[in-house]
Amino acid sequence: MRRLNILVFPCGSEIGLEVHAALRYAKDIQTHGASSVSDHGEFVYAHYRQIQAQAGSEDLVGQLNDLIDEWAIDLVVPAHDSVIPVLAAAGSRLHAPAMVPDADTARVCRDKRLTYARLEALGFVPAAVEYPAPAYPVFAKPAIGQGSQGTERVDDPQRHRQLLDSGIDYVVNEYVPGEDRPTVMLA
Repeated sequence: MRRLNILVFPCGSEIGLEVHAALRYAKDIQTHGASSVSDHGEFVYAHYRQIQAQAGSEDLVGQLNDLIDEWAIDLVVPAHDSVIPVLAAAGSRLHAPAMVPDADTARVCRDKRLTYARLEALGFVPAAVEYPAPAYPVFAKPAIGQGSQGTERVDDPQRHRQLLDSGIDYVVNEYVPGEDRPTVMLA
């Protein structure tokens, strides 16, 4: 039986390193790593290449295709949130299937404005706040981003204006204080 060749990009991200750790002893899987920056992936992946193209670059699909062809890659695993919509949009231009949702779902999941618009009818999306807010504090987060990076409680109109003028597209919502607690849904 032939091994399944998997390409992880970017392989030096935390997710890329976790994929390697999860698959490194699988006898029917050979992991290959690529990154667009010098990172720890080159020390972890036996089959590694640093490429020049970044996630938003038009050259990314071409450079990944070169590796896919050279290494006979069967599956591409994105290892950073910003890569998922790029690979989803590439579709069949990528020479191997990628573990991504369809392009529309990938776009919605990456953009908080699109996510909120999609979920608004369900009634649990925090209310959007325009500048100046009728009351402070409010909560701001980049429209495109991951985790809690760049999020902050905004306590006054001056900081609100600074964020809006920063060049980063922010989503500003009502501030909902309290602890985040998971909701348990019973069947």
